[in-house]
Amino acid sequence: RRILQERLASQNDQSLTEEAKRETGKSLVDASKGLGDQLKEQLTLPQRIRVIAALHSIGGLNRDHGTPSAGSLSAENEHERVLGLRLLSDRWSANGEGPTVDVLHSLESMAQSETSGLVCMYLASTLQRLPVEARWKIAQALAAKKEFANDRMFPIMLWLGIEEAVPRDPAAAIALAEDSKIALLTQNIAHRLTLEIERDPASVDKLLELAMRDDSVNHGSIIRGMARALDGWRKAPVPANWEKASELFAKHESAELRHDLQHLNIVFGDGVAHEQLRAFIAKSSNEPEARRQALRALLASKPADYAQVLQDLIKDNVLITSALRGLAMYDHPDTPVKIIDSMGRFSPESRAEAINTLASRPAYAKALLAAIRDKKISPSDVSAFHARQISSFEDKELNELLTELWGDVRVSAAEKRDQIDKYKAQLTPENLTHADLSAGRLTFQKTCANCHVLYGAGRTVGPDLTGSNRKNIDYLLENMVDPSASVGADFRVLQVRLNDGRVVSGVVTKQTERTLTLQTPQEPVVIDRNEIEESQQSPNSIMPEGQLQNFSADQIRDLIGYLMSTNQVALPVGH
Repeated sequence: RRILQERLASQNDQSLTEEAKRETGKSLVDASKGLGDQLKEQLTLPQRIRVIAALHSIGGLNRDHGTPSAGSLSAENEHERVLGLRLLSDRWSANGEGPTVDVLHSLESMAQSETSGLVCMYLASTLQRLPVEARWKIAQALAAKKEFANDRMFPIMLWLGIEEAVPRDPAAAIALAEDSKIALLTQNIAHRLTLEIERDPASVDKLLELAMRDDSVNHGSIIRGMARALDGWRKAPVPANWEKASELFAKHESAELRHDLQHLNIVFGDGVAHEQLRAFIAKSSNEPEARRQALRALLASKPADYAQVLQDLIKDNVLITSALRGLAMYDHPDTPVKIIDSMGRFSPESRAEAINTLASRPAYAKALLAAIRDKKISPSDVSAFHARQISSFEDKELNELLTELWGDVRVSAAEKRDQIDKYKAQLTPENLTHADLSAGRLTFQKTCANCHVLYGAGRTVGPDLTGSNRKNIDYLLENMVDPSASVGADFRVLQVRLNDGRVVSGVVTKQTERTLTLQTPQEPVVIDRNEIEESQQSPNSIMPEGQLQNFSADQIRDLIGYLMSTNQVALPVGH
């Protein structure tokens, strides 16, 4: 095929004589006839596909070989129809003129009648190569194929094909959502249009009208898409139909839909919803997870007078972690004392969240370091991530206290090299044979699993360690002692200072015009851009230096032993 393509290209070579060009042309005609004759034989499917591709490469499919369906949209075999789609789209993309009216009609007809999931997938992927205005009829036909609604890839591919068209033609997008049998597609359309609620509230109203229709099967997808779009917003314009929609769905059988409705009520500034949530949260007999969801929904609007309520809620075993997380949002003088006095009754998860809150503001951080000095909190409870965040406040008194009580946050390259050499001398092969792998896993779970996955356990803020070069002690120590020496852009920290004085540090995982999502070692945090006072991209990895600084020699040995292991081990008894 390459040689034939080169011959075709050589016909435009000005250095060739006319006789040579004629000879080349004749050889291409002969090759085209020979390939066409092969298509009439009994070929295997891979052979047939290769012959068709070769014919296409020299324009031979345009000639009559007695097989008009070869490589076309009407071919009997689904793989040939897929090839026909690819060749057709390659042809119009190459000439830069786009598809003809006849080609568009053929694609629309194919989308209506096609039953092969493979071909429908390729049709959906072809949408992105069509003019935006020409995508709707094909998308409409594909979205009606409910047999592919739960396919792993088809709904996503179909959405990608029309995503850029949605804000350009909201009416067509709403019509598509109305007829769609693909829940994810409907949800994404609702999500995309709701992001435009400040510029185009009318389209959101029409979505709600569609959701409230008696015959609508898409109401859950529409409400869910709207809620996802407004995640992180403090306030949004209230749609004209919202009160009616809220009443209609308030007692819906789906708990997920009711939760999304709850969130939207808060964003749309429903005072009744606020009071109902407060009362629901306060009632300890309510279902625990429902109370936690209600608290998260209420905190999305950051009610102005809620800090003292949260201080009381850290005594509630069901709501401790969520309440501690919420307290970071408020600059209240009593918060540090309330948290520190309750540290003894917190679970490991809640203790980590408490430290995260105390490290979020300069005043809170001073109280945290004072508690370490007074031995109310162990220095080992403060991770290197928290230490780096405290140092980012650039407060001289704080930094002096931090160095005295926790250790240096930043060390020179020479000091890092010395640390690596010191650890390597301790972690001999013989010493590692005594590692307690279960204890090492527990240390990993407390300090590393917030950002890394190993053997399927943990979170993917940073790279998955399962397939990394873990057997190499140099690799492990260099990445743990000096993680910022070589760091990809995807894992660099963004430090955001909010207008309420709080600092949030993490990796950017999602951005919209209105919100910014940062993945911190604890959780994803959605921030309204209107609340950002200052942001600064750090050259540092989200994995901070000093991870091993406050570990004992046995803890380091056990952790490294676990990281170098080849099989998962059980946690210690009781964990």
